[in-house]
Amino acid sequence: MEYSSEILNYISEVVFVVNDKYQIQYCSPQVKNLTGKGPEKLIGKKCYMLLFNKMEP
Repeated sequence: MEYSSEILNYISEVVFVVNDKYQIQYCSPQVKNLTGKGPEKLIGKKCYMLLFNKMEP
């Protein structure tokens, strides 16, 4: 995925990769414009908590 992440780092859209447990595995740097937090703060967090402010999916 190294090649793919290089491409994803330079597009203007926000991109998330989420595993089957709803944990964020990757998010593009543009996520900071959406959340105010950089990708390093979001990796491992539950996507439903971050995006929808819910405690469960």
